[in-house]
Amino acid sequence: MIWMLGPDVSASPQPIPDTTFVTWGDALDFFLVATEFPLSTKNNPSEDELEKKKKSVIEGAKKFYEKFQKPIIVRNGYFNVKYSWKGQEFYQIGSIPWISDPEAKLKESQYEFNTVDHARTVHAYFRAIAGRPWVVGYFHFGYTHWEDPLSPWMSIRSKPAEDVWHKWNKVIYGL
Repeated sequence: MIWMLGPDVSASPQPIPDTTFVTWGDALDFFLVATEFPLSTKNNPSEDELEKKKKSVIEGAKKFYEKFQKPIIVRNGYFNVKYSWKGQEFYQIGSIPWISDPEAKLKESQYEFNTVDHARTVHAYFRAIAGRPWVVGYFHFGYTHWEDPLSPWMSIRSKPAEDVWHKWNKVIYGL
């Protein structure tokens, strides 16, 4: 798995490890790129701003395709929180309440539940990978994870992000 370094390490998305340290790339069928890189630090960025930053994340992963001629699959882990696009600059995975937590912990959370901001983040990903045939897949951490399907914080099921996903799949697959 390739990770995109967060803003604490690099102001622009940089993959870790770098391609120069990957001696095993030829043995793979594809590269999985994990990212929660911030798409904006603004409270209400435009759709174009989100897409532009997401494109820079996707282009950062292109180094692996260019060197090894192996396709890329993107995995993100943004949450159903207000300002979801702020990514790992705004939250860490361990700071978000889980489905097993008591309801009081959800109410006391420092984060505001927001499915629309999460859907905008997912939409930015789809817009960024459109027209990039070397990106052959995109999935969301938590959609199929055994504990997360009903998690209000991570899952896309029965939320606006699932509608976005469904609409993009119709476009991609001509349904």
